[in-house]
This record gives sequence, C-alpha cells and structure tokens, in this order.
Amino acid sequence: MEWPKLPEKWNDWIIVEKLGEGSYGAVYRAERNIENGKISCAIKIIRLVGDDELNRMLGNEESVRAYYQDWIRGFTQEIQTMEKLKGITNIVTIQDYEIAKSDKLEWTIFIRMELLQSFQTYLQSHILSEQEVVQVGKDICAALEYCEKVNVIHRDIKLDNILVSEMGNYKLGDFGVAKRMDMTKSRYSSRGTYTYMAPEVYRGEKYDQRADIYSLGMVLYRLTNKNREPFLDPDKQMIYYKDREEALNKRMSGETIPPPGYASDRFAEVILKAVRYRPEERYGNAKAFREALEQLEIAASSNQKEPAKALRGNLTKLAVAMGVLLLSGVCIIAFRPDENKETKPILEQEITEEGETQSEKQTGTETEKITETEKITETAAAETIRESETPDTEVFDIDGGADFLFEETETGIKIKRFLFKNKIAERLMTQGVEKSKAEEISDAIEIGDFVVDKEGDIYPGTLVTMQYEENEAIRETYGVVLTFDKIVKVYN
Repeated sequence: MEWPKLPEKWNDWIIVEKLGEGSYGAVYRAERNIENGKISCAIKIIRLVGDDELNRMLGNEESVRAYYQDWIRGFTQEIQTMEKLKGITNIVTIQDYEIAKSDKLEWTIFIRMELLQSFQTYLQSHILSEQEVVQVGKDICAALEYCEKVNVIHRDIKLDNILVSEMGNYKLGDFGVAKRMDMTKSRYSSRGTYTYMAPEVYRGEKYDQRADIYSLGMVLYRLTNKNREPFLDPDKQMIYYKDREEALNKRMSGETIPPPGYASDRFAEVILKAVRYRPEERYGNAKAFREALEQLEIAASSNQKEPAKALRGNLTKLAVAMGVLLLSGVCIIAFRPDENKETKPILEQEITEEGETQSEKQTGTETEKITETEKITETAAAETIRESETPDTEVFDIDGGADFLFEETETGIKIKRFLFKNKIAERLMTQGVEKSKAEEISDAIEIGDFVVDKEGDIYPGTLVTMQYEENEAIRETYGVVLTFDKIVKVYN
C-alpha cells in the first residue's frame, strides 16, 4: 500500500499503519529507527483540497477559500493550544507539526503526536469498574487544571476526545474548538457536542471553566449509566430520537437530573454536583472536582477495612461455637439412617423453600411440589432468556459526517444538498461499523432526515443547529439508531 508522503524534515519516519479516519483527515502509526530498536508515533494528516465540483457547489472560488481557511484556523488553533500544554501527563503531547500549502486551493496539515489508544476502542475490550471510572475523572481533572493555568477552556470534552496510554493514563486531546476565556460572549462561537454541552454554552451565554466541569461530569454520568445521558433509561433497549430530544430539553431547561443508574450513592452525588444546571452550584474548578473524586477513593479504602475486621470477629465467634458444640458431643453434620436408601448427609441434599429435601420430592404417585417462589423464579428466568434473545439496537454518532448546502425558502431554511456525504460512512467506520454496512447506511440516509433549527435571517457564515430525525427504515433494516446534534455553518 502506498502511504502519504511526509514533510522532508520527517524523512526518518515511516508510516506503517492507518489507525483511523475522520471527516477531514486520517491518523497513521509511524516508526523511526533508533540505536536500540524502533520508536512509534501517531501522525494526523488533514487534507483540504478545492476542486471544480466544490467550486460549483459553493458558488465561487472566494467561498471555497473561506470554507477551507475556516478549517485551517480551527486546526492551527488546536496545535497552538496543545503546544502550550506539551509535557503534561494527562494531555496528548504534540511533538511537531507542519502546514503545507500549494499554489492552488490546497492545504495539508501534518501533526505528529504520541501514540495512544482511543478511549472508545479501549472500552470495547474493557469493562470499567467504578474505581476505574473515578480514575478517568481524576486524570481528566488533572488535565483541566493545567488548562485553567493557561486560561483555556476545552469546551469539547467527550468520550471521543479521551485517549489511553500504554501505562493506563487517561489523556485529553483535540483542542480544536477550545477558546480563550475572554472570547466567550458570542452565540456564534458555540461549537461542541450537545450531549456533553453545558446549558450556558447551549444558550449562547458567557461561560467559564465550569462548562468543562459540566462536560466531564456528563462523561462520568454516561460511563455509569450504560452510555446513556440523563433522563434516558439505561435498561431500555430502544431509544428513539424523540427520547433524546426530550432528554436534552429537560436538561437544558434545568429539570433536576436523576442519579446515574449504575453508580454508588456517593459517586452519584459527586457526578450530580458536577452537572448542576447553575454554574455556581458546580465545583468551582477542576482541582475541587478532583479532590471530591479522591475523597471517594479514601472512603472506599476505609470501607474495605471494616468488613475484614467484621469477618475476623465472626470467624472467632464461629470457632468458639464449634468448640462448644464438639465438647457437648453434638455432631455438626447429621445423618438420617435409612435401611432401604443410601445414607446421605442432609446438608448435601437440595432443600426447597418449604423445607423439603430432594429425597422427599420423589416422582411416581406423589405429585412434586413447586412453591410459588419457584414459579416466579421460572417466569423471571424465561423473561431474561427472551430479553437476551432480543438484539440490542446500536447507537452511532454521525456528528463528524457530511456538511450541507442550504437555501432560504418562504418557510425558512432548507437543506439543498449534501456536501461530502461519503464522510458519513467514514464516521461510522471509525466507530466499528464494517465498510460495506457503513456505505449502505450512508446511501440510505436522506436529506429529509435532517432538520434545521434557526430563526431569523441567514447569510453565508451563519451558524445553524442541525439535528437528525430517526429514519425507522434504517433502524429496522440495519439495527442502528443514528444521532446528529451539531451547530454547522451555512454555505449557499
């Protein structure tokens, strides 16, 4: 396979594997020979290329140039922000970068960084205990503490932007939408993911580092709620678009968030404080959040010691009781003599809820007794089997998929056509969907599946809210539910 050509100053690095692909670029694993062996890194390559087809769709060369320069600025900002945070344990390390521009409307961005595993991939082979989820929170809090020191709000904390090192450290990456605190007054700076977005960011109000506290709280909430956001039942098999929409509306309107379904009471309290509706009711900064998580570990350590003491005390009491019984001539295991049956210890026989032994439940003329409790148990077991035979519907996020061209009509904004629709299939593939299935799903998606939420006049450069309304045919055919909740820029 022919790999992309790297900048000349990186000619000692050789690409050996593609790790993944997103909307505007791909990530590769590269190696370099050193005296005692080889070292590896990750190289992110983003290519922005203008062509005649894009020129026709956007209308003119100026619009094409503006379209790509917007992305260049975003990625350059990511690099510059992460350069300031270089060397921090819980932040992805940028080793070097290069931006190449040709005479035409073409840009290529090369970012060389440490080699890590995506958190989403890690979760496919690891079931996290509560203690491990707490560690995720502590590590990302540590990253945010450094962000606060350089006056940066990440504002796009989500599962996709967390990575894992070989040493098991959780790291925060992708600062492409981070903004300085003094640039937070405009609604048009709102970029991020609704699932994790703080209410004040959603409403276009001024925000501070507590918006990141909220987003991290939402990450921990989902990790302890079967990957479901608040107000969505973690044990419900089917979640529809309207369910997600209602859940989002409840959260953004300030309705009290219920505890996550699979967190201990103490952990749930910590998470719920992080995701309070009012910023002033959350942890004031990342350090306060981290210290609250550390207190959970201290409490857990203390609780583990108490049962051990109790167990030792109970064993002592049991030993004394056994000694008394033996001295009294009482046999602990009793036998029932029966000349016609093989003698068997009672404790080795099955005992029913009513106190019958299995030997008393003989077949023949005597009808076997089944208690009401046993009937209930059998019914529950049958329900469990039926539920296990019902395949779960997988939920995939296509936020990083296609962009759109719009047109204004008498009834409002209308999507004119897709821009780079093939990016939807690529987005699905990064989440583990097979290529052929991803392409089929992408082909089945229609313009009418997306809705635009924006009032007032529009013009090139306006940001509008895009959402995806569930396509039942896709769900029934492929067993998937697609989600798309994003603010996008209008090009017409």
